[in-house]
Amino acid sequence: MQRVAVTGASGVIGRRLCPDLSQSYEIVRLDRADADINLDITDLARLKGALAGCQAVIHLAASVSPQSPWQDVERNNIDGTYKVFEAARQAGCQRVIFASSHHVVGMYNKMPHPAADGESRAPLGADLPPRPDSLYAVSKVFGEALGRYYSDNFGMRVACIRIGAVTETDSPVPRRSMLPWKRDAAAEKRMAAKWLSHRDLAGLIRAVLASDVSFAVVYAVGDNKGRFLDLAPAREIFGHFPLDGSR
Repeated sequence: MQRVAVTGASGVIGRRLCPDLSQSYEIVRLDRADADINLDITDLARLKGALAGCQAVIHLAASVSPQSPWQDVERNNIDGTYKVFEAARQAGCQRVIFASSHHVVGMYNKMPHPAADGESRAPLGADLPPRPDSLYAVSKVFGEALGRYYSDNFGMRVACIRIGAVTETDSPVPRRSMLPWKRDAAAEKRMAAKWLSHRDLAGLIRAVLASDVSFAVVYAVGDNKGRFLDLAPAREIFGHFPLDGSR
């Protein structure tokens, strides 16, 4: 059975992903608290030890808010991500799945972009140059570039998954208390357009773990009405077709 480590295992995504994957893999849960191994991802020596014997690591741990201050982004998302890749390399872990974000192309949706037909625009492709909308997003661009470096220079298999929106309730629109912005019809519509169900995220992760792709950047989003992120890369590279979608 393949041994897979998951950083940020106690977070919104990790708490749901780990039980699903544990049916097929030996999961090592890593987090600052409430995990198999409690550690800080900036501690390279301990992280290397935790990844010993693992064939893959799913890197979820991060400061996840686009409003995160720079000191948190620098420590957790820049230094922490580097330490995860480097610890994986030193431990002989050959695959890293990096949880990136749709925010790396977030500015495209804030700029004028008239559609050719006057009604709808084509989904954003994974090959577009990054246009991050926050310092948080900048850190995710860094993580993707770092993954490319470790793949090219050390032969590691790296998949960067640009996650849309995963909710605790597995609903396209979360509870009002979870929304950092004013809730209105437009906000709910946008949230539903980038929603990803728990089982579809697990399905994509499984598809990546079963592949021999050396490097890829794909969107992790459901087949949603109004979707503005392209599903084609995940379909073509990993053969993943989401089962769920908002309507």
